[in-house]
Amino acid sequence: MRVMVDHNMSPRLARAINILVEPLHRVEHLRDKFPTSTSDTEWIRQLSSEGEWVVFTLDNNIHRRPHELRELNKSNLRVCFFLSAWSGKTPIERTYRILKRWDEIVELVEASRPSTSLLIPIQGAIRRNVR
Repeated sequence: MRVMVDHNMSPRLARAINILVEPLHRVEHLRDKFPTSTSDTEWIRQLSSEGEWVVFTLDNNIHRRPHELRELNKSNLRVCFFLSAWSGKTPIERTYRILKRWDEIVELVEASRPSTSLLIPIQGAIRRNVR
C-alpha cells in the first residue's frame, strides 16, 4: 500500500510510520512529492493518474469545497478521512493511534475499490463511504 499524508498532518508522522511499515508499505508526505504551493486539485489529479495511492487526511472540510470534491470524486484515490477528534491529538498520539489501527486500516483499504473513502474515528468502527 502506498500512502500519501496530506499537509494537515505532520511530515514527521509520515516518516515515523514509514520507518515501521516499510518495505511492505510506503508512507510519504505531500511535502516530499509536491511543492507546498501545489493546489489540492493538482495533487489529487496527479496522484490519481499514478494509481494505487491512499490518502490520509484530517481535511474533513473537502466536502464544503465543490471544486476539490469534484476532483476527488473523479479520482481513483482511496481516502482515509481521520475524523475531527484526531485534530486535538499531538502528532505522537496520532502516530501511536494510527499504528495501533494500522492492520485494520490496511485490511479495509485493500478490500476497497478505488474511489472509496474510509471514515476513521479515533475510537469505534471504521466506516466505508463509496464516493
